[in-house]
Amino acid sequence: METIVALALLFALAMATYLASRSITGFAARLRRERPVAARSFPAVMSRETQWARVTGIVEMSLARAADMVSHNAAAARQLEAAEYGLHCLLGELGQVMATAASSPLAEKVWPAAAPAQLPSAMAA
Repeated sequence: METIVALALLFALAMATYLASRSITGFAARLRRERPVAARSFPAVMSRETQWARVTGIVEMSLARAADMVSHNAAAARQLEAAEYGLHCLLGELGQVMATAASSPLAEKVWPAAAPAQLPSAMAA
């Protein structure tokens, strides 16, 4: 039994030595390997018209995105108002049926009279 353990340890030591020498040799070879240097070329000189066209394109795209952001913000505000109004109405209806211990955080807000025709248009926006 001791012989088997000794042979197993000897085999493990031989494998560790082999792998260590192989990894060190590979590492040294990777260090010695010359890496290709990319040819660095300067960008072509653009004319003033090309530069102006690029700049105006970027500015126009930024303005269009800003306008989209404003319209999306307004639509989100309308949808939040509609959701708050629906929650307020739901809490009002539930208050008639059962007593709630917690007061609504929306109770202080002034809500318009019930207008079910306006609610779907606000949710669709």
